[in-house]
Amino acid sequence: MESHSEKHVLEDASKGLVVVLEHKGRIIGTGTFVEESIKRVFVHPSYQGKCFGMLIMHALEEHAVVRGVRSLTLASTLASRPFYDSLGYVTLKEVVFAAENAKKLGYCLMNKKLENPAK
Repeated sequence: MESHSEKHVLEDASKGLVVVLEHKGRIIGTGTFVEESIKRVFVHPSYQGKCFGMLIMHALEEHAVVRGVRSLTLASTLASRPFYDSLGYVTLKEVVFAAENAKKLGYCLMNKKLENPAK
């Protein structure tokens, strides 16, 4: 996928913030904040369901709030949508498209309004 190319990953890292979780010298999770978007949130499958994704998301959201961002967007797989729902993200649009081998892929465009703690 083009958005996950080395070029795009490095470009986003230079413009935003990348959170990396490490355990015993191994990267177990990552996520990126750029402008008003969260991108590329991944947790290694053996570490999923243990709140590491939540840690990444909270760090990215806190970074956004400090920078005055009032609303974040992200694209989620359909399988990950319940995770983002639990964090207060709302589905704006669900997209399904044909992929190779007559399979269909789907994702959701999601949004969350952020609260400024200074209020």
